[in-house]
Amino acid sequence: MEITNEHIESTLKNLGLKITKTRFFTLKSLYELNHPSVEEIIQYLSNSEIKTSFQSVYNNLETFEQLHLIKKVATNGGCMRYDVHLHNHCHIHIDESNEVNDYNDEELMLLIENHFKKKNPEGYNIKSIDIVINAKQI
Repeated sequence: MEITNEHIESTLKNLGLKITKTRFFTLKSLYELNHPSVEEIIQYLSNSEIKTSFQSVYNNLETFEQLHLIKKVATNGGCMRYDVHLHNHCHIHIDESNEVNDYNDEELMLLIENHFKKKNPEGYNIKSIDIVINAKQI
């Protein structure tokens, strides 16, 4: 996904966030990398010659999630990944490489959404649907 620096700056400003190098490049990494982990984001920042800490990157990711700019994707391998695509969709987690890819199937998501409209679990309000399919690459 091609996102301009101006788009990243305006996104941060519109959220009321100060534009720091770490915050800017953390957000940029989320658009340029495929479902990155914190470690992959730190590597991206390092390659961009941005010195930062794990805690700083993690705090930015938590802020982005709270502001509904990104969402977390939990994998079978225990590694948390981050996604800029907020619509309901599935993910395929490849066991061997720990890679995560989007799997968009409108028919499947409609089926699941309709199921929960009819049979919402008592005492719960479904906020979003996140499905991770664990797979082996063939």
